[in-house]
Amino acid sequence: MRKFYSEWDGWVDLDDPNTYKYIKTKSPKVMYNKIMQRIGYVHMYMNYFHYDLFHEKTGISQRLEIERLFKDFYNNLPKRRNDILWLKEFYYVLFEQTDNMI
Repeated sequence: MRKFYSEWDGWVDLDDPNTYKYIKTKSPKVMYNKIMQRIGYVHMYMNYFHYDLFHEKTGISQRLEIERLFKDFYNNLPKRRNDILWLKEFYYVLFEQTDNMI
């Protein structure tokens, strides 16, 4: 059981498939595409649209946490590309960390 605090759901168990029940897809390819779309959006938001917010003292910690998530994703992707639960977990955590950017 790995606990994660979600602003919307409170404490959730990342190992529980019910945490991701709202993500309807069962296709790793579709999840990968959703993740890449979100990563691209977040990258543009942090580095171009609101550069000043994420490169000052107040936004640096969020930027570093998101960059750590990106790095974790790319380091684990080769061996977990077809693991739908892992992809859903990553999407869930990424979305929770970046929901204030919408």
